[in-house]
Amino acid sequence: MNLSHKNPTKYTEVISHITDSRPYSIHHTIVKPGTKQVLYLHCHNEMEFLYLEEGEIEFHIEDQVYMMKPGQAVFISSNHLHYAINASRELSECSYYAIVFSTEMLSGSAITRYSDYFTQMGVVGTKGLRVFDEKKDKTLIQALLMIFSCINKPAVKCELLIRGQLLTIWQELYNEFVYLPTGKVSKSTSFRDIQKTVEYICENYAENINLATLAKMAGVSESHYCRQFKRFTGFSPFEFLNRQRIMRACEMLQYTDAQIVDIAISCGYNNVSYFNRTFQKYMFESPKQYRKRMIK
Repeated sequence: MNLSHKNPTKYTEVISHITDSRPYSIHHTIVKPGTKQVLYLHCHNEMEFLYLEEGEIEFHIEDQVYMMKPGQAVFISSNHLHYAINASRELSECSYYAIVFSTEMLSGSAITRYSDYFTQMGVVGTKGLRVFDEKKDKTLIQALLMIFSCINKPAVKCELLIRGQLLTIWQELYNEFVYLPTGKVSKSTSFRDIQKTVEYICENYAENINLATLAKMAGVSESHYCRQFKRFTGFSPFEFLNRQRIMRACEMLQYTDAQIVDIAISCGYNNVSYFNRTFQKYMFESPKQYRKRMIK
């Protein structure tokens, strides 16, 4: 289903929402001239590719900044905070395409033996990645454009095509950022164990998770576990846990009427004051402000 709407940031967005039957979302956004904020700060469980069609933007992913021009694309891994601002001096019009998707779309039952391709890139995240452009990354950009040409088509007519193009893109990323010229994969023998604890945190974020439990699951010492975890994810285990909790809190604030204190408890925070401070740290606004902005 395609929706057109306007919001206070003066941009018009056409978006297809992810559902069980459609594990991806393609949208085209036009940001009107004079608008500084191109994309509000947010994060989501799914991965995303964004392609800049017109204008110049400053794209932020966590603590990394990418200057983007028309014809360039960027990859946003799951659970990474990101936003974009207009980088042109005149605040001229900007437009971009984006696809948000779950890796389940790629690593379904038919290709489960290749799941490492997806889990490794997912854990690598955005660390060390770069902006992709039409000259250096022709295959990747052409695949994205093919995907975006499906924006108004029913899923039954293009889902296999989209999946195929995403697999092509994924191979390009894997070859550059994971696979080494020696034929070895850039990972340690503990990759699967670290990945197991990442999944455990995502599934049990509301529980009282401690470092000793995670290190024991990985079969290594606590200090070694912390080093390996940060190497693969870019975050400490505690920071990753907090991000998971805040993401779930954002979902509850937006889609439920639950009281903030109940949301805090549901997300693993027994102290609502600490929850408010943590939320402010990651989202740059209070839970109350976030809810008010999201339900406008």
